[in-house]
Amino acid sequence: GQLNLDHISMNVLRRSRSIVGNTERLHRILKGLVHEGKCLNIVIFGGSVSHGFSGDRNYHRQLREWLNNKYPCDGDGHVINKRGVKGGTGHPFAVSNFGNVFPVTDTETRVDLVLVEFGVNDSVLSNSKFPHSKDWEGAEMMENTLRYTELLIRKLLRRRQKGEQLA
Repeated sequence: GQLNLDHISMNVLRRSRSIVGNTERLHRILKGLVHEGKCLNIVIFGGSVSHGFSGDRNYHRQLREWLNNKYPCDGDGHVINKRGVKGGTGHPFAVSNFGNVFPVTDTETRVDLVLVEFGVNDSVLSNSKFPHSKDWEGAEMMENTLRYTELLIRKLLRRRQKGEQLA
């Protein structure tokens, strides 16, 4: 038979959007790892999930360890910068804190990859006690999350357009 989606609210449909984007830059970065042995400089923006709670189990430490084992590089290994991470925050924090992560005076630091995680906190930072309990509030929250995500991406792309090395 035919799939019946009548029971799915507009809020659920809006939250189900997935943005994959163009993966060409990521492939270029991975090619550099495999063929050139270069070290990556990764910047993370995120909330408590990105901050982590256990020293050796944090995903950024596991990622660094995996990269150093799988793709060894010269120097001190791959660098993961967490200046954009603060527990209990959402996308608005990333946009307002952008200048602290990428100071205007710092045009030398090469950034190869930026990881962004905020979906968990964005859903609870609404004024509503249960942000997804009403269709409109959930939809409005999702639109705000997408808006702040776009602002963050535009800031990253502007940094790249100024001749910096962001991939």
